[in-house]
Amino acid sequence: MKGVWKNCVEKRFVGTLYGFNNEHELERIRGNIVKLPKDFSLECEVEDIEDLLDQESEELANEDLIELEKERVEIERRKVEKEEMSEMSFTTKGLSEGLFQLNKLLAHFEAMDPNIERYARIK
Repeated sequence: MKGVWKNCVEKRFVGTLYGFNNEHELERIRGNIVKLPKDFSLECEVEDIEDLLDQESEELANEDLIELEKERVEIERRKVEKEEMSEMSFTTKGLSEGLFQLNKLLAHFEAMDPNIERYARIK
């Protein structure tokens, strides 16, 4: 597929577009990419970007794909665990509701028997 693209489509259409200068555009894009990290006080050079682009253009081996899938599964598992833990958190709203229910229960027992010693000994 890549061979067909390079031999037929790329030569025929991509290089002939009006205003399309491949090398000039790539240099401009690389310059913009280098400028972004510098705006955040990070060190980055054009060579770093070229190395990164060269790495990304290589095809992944089966081992790389398997490793990526394992990482994706692990991230999903952590996400599910985090969601489960957040569901079981102790909040002030929950504490407030619990104390309200406790006071309601004690008021119910007091209405049944005004002797505080009997209903206060709840085990």
